[in-house]
Amino acid sequence: MENVNSRDQKEKNRTGLSKWISLYTVAVAFICIFIFGYIIADGGPFQLFLKAEESNSVTDAYHRLGIFLLVLSSGAFGGCLYNFRGIKKHLEENDFENKFAQSYFLRPISAAMCGVFVFFLVLSGVFVLSLGNADLHSREVKSIMLYVSISMLAGYGSHEFLKKVKDIMKTVFTLSEQEKK
Repeated sequence: MENVNSRDQKEKNRTGLSKWISLYTVAVAFICIFIFGYIIADGGPFQLFLKAEESNSVTDAYHRLGIFLLVLSSGAFGGCLYNFRGIKKHLEENDFENKFAQSYFLRPISAAMCGVFVFFLVLSGVFVLSLGNADLHSREVKSIMLYVSISMLAGYGSHEFLKKVKDIMKTVFTLSEQEKK
């Protein structure tokens, strides 16, 4: 009887924690969608598409900040999508473990950082992607959407992305046998 009660209590704890994680993930996803929509709609000072005559140091700074916030929220949104997939999978299989709760809470944050990281990799030219042939305005839209999509992918696959970064780091920064001596 005691074993059944402890099992029921564990099931209630597991279900309760998964609900909190789900609510947290939904809230973060809605915040990301709001930020994304606000910036895409040229909300407030963030102008993604500057005209040459409007360009000055202040508008350029807000333009860059808008792109940075867009990339940050896209990465976090990708992490939320991964959380939804994981929560659904573990609740269907009834194997949701409380010890993994922290990773669900931290994933949108780490995914946002991965989104920013891959943005800087693309921006710096370390990771090269082509936009194809298009007019200037179309190229600007495509480049912003490229940053958003690659950030969202890096956020969704943040675990795998960080493993690849570690592999690259080992390849680039490994000392040769001669340097070790």
